[in-house]
Amino acid sequence: MDGSHICIFFLLCVHPTLSGKFRIFGPKIDPVVPVGKDAVLECQTEPKTALNNLEVRWFKDDFSSPVHLYTSGHDLLTAQDSAFHGRTELFNKEFSSGNASLKLKNTNAFDDGVYTCFIDFKQDYEEVKIRLYVGGMGRQPWVELEGFGQKGIRVGCRSDGWYPEPHVLWMNGDRANLTGQSVTMEKDKTTGLFTVLNQVEVTSDSVNRFSCLMQNDVLKKEEEAHFEISGVLFPETNIWMVLFSLVFILVIIVIICEIFHHRKKHRKVKGLKLFCILEGHQDHKINEVSVTLDEKTAHPKLELKNVNCMRLTECEQTRPESGDCFKDLQSVLGSNAFSAGRHYWVVEVAMNRDWSLGVVSESAERREKVELLPENKFWTIQRDGADCYSNDTTRSVLDAKPSPEKVGVYLSYESGRVSFYNVATKSHLHSFTGNKFQEKLYPFLQSGDVDKWVKVSACSALELHKEPRSRASGKRRFRKLCVGAPY
Repeated sequence: MDGSHICIFFLLCVHPTLSGKFRIFGPKIDPVVPVGKDAVLECQTEPKTALNNLEVRWFKDDFSSPVHLYTSGHDLLTAQDSAFHGRTELFNKEFSSGNASLKLKNTNAFDDGVYTCFIDFKQDYEEVKIRLYVGGMGRQPWVELEGFGQKGIRVGCRSDGWYPEPHVLWMNGDRANLTGQSVTMEKDKTTGLFTVLNQVEVTSDSVNRFSCLMQNDVLKKEEEAHFEISGVLFPETNIWMVLFSLVFILVIIVIICEIFHHRKKHRKVKGLKLFCILEGHQDHKINEVSVTLDEKTAHPKLELKNVNCMRLTECEQTRPESGDCFKDLQSVLGSNAFSAGRHYWVVEVAMNRDWSLGVVSESAERREKVELLPENKFWTIQRDGADCYSNDTTRSVLDAKPSPEKVGVYLSYESGRVSFYNVATKSHLHSFTGNKFQEKLYPFLQSGDVDKWVKVSACSALELHKEPRSRASGKRRFRKLCVGAPY
């Protein structure tokens, strides 16, 4: 072998580009992202290779259902997995330097897992796997005294909004670990986040101070609750134990009777006030809103009456032309604008079988027809015939039997929550959580049932505590609320 052949052989071995070989690399450290934040999954070719005319495919579990697909010079969104619709993008301007990284927006618990970056170089292909860790920090735990155990007082520590399942520690006043007796984990099917209940039995010591600590091993963060138990609660004689046990059993019987009486068929909420206590705002008042409809936002075929009743008609109404009105969606906004605080109002839909209601952001599209989805700045539920649905990417059928005649809408601006309740049965229908509101929000109503009225009212949040009334009496009252409205 002469010198020229040796030189060519050396170049082919040292420089992969001359032999057509390439590799792709992911990040050196697995990425970690909190729920609701954006994540970047790094994927880089080596040597740097222009990707403009190649296929770049990101997938999670199924090659044929990509998280994102770039081919033939453009993004092919029609093939995208619906769970990632509108939440992904590539760094196309950096394709010339071989950057095939993926940006994943507004992550949720279901995004946790292994992703594959696949590049088809026509004559060959390469792929690399990236493990994405998603972490959700729950609320600060709250502690409840649950009664007496065999040796001391049984205490429960509860929190929600965690992912993955948190590690729970109990400590006494000397910061020594106590052993928890039982743990209950409940996973929310909509958000994928965990609600945690951990119990421990504590005994009296010199200070009677205790702590419940919940740790997120992914985010390396923790939340802690401190509490102190008065020494008089720790029984010293059998008489006190007997008296406390009798009182405790009596309370439990009353609670069971209450649950059996009011929550026989559905899983009920404890009432909006208790819900707010769980949010940590028990000292703040709920604004029970008297919603009025904004005529200048109403679709031309909507008839408005008494500032808070509306119905869909077959003919356009005579009113001044407004650039703020809905043109394609048969909808109207409330004139109330919310940019802070917690608010509650009720929408009465007793005779209507085709409606959507909730809240909408100030900059949401009104002139063109759009889907009523959170990514389009609509947070709503819908009734279509016999069933009710959540208007999100899952479009889940809600547990709403019988169909609600009055729907309570609760907005907590700072905590990013929009919740819906069946007022008659006092049951929770659906919640949108984890939002970061930055614009004004308005009440939203839509009707597709001609000549059927919908009304908004300022019913008190305490109505969730009242006895359910008969459907017939609810309909008679609804007719009286829209005076002069033909049915």
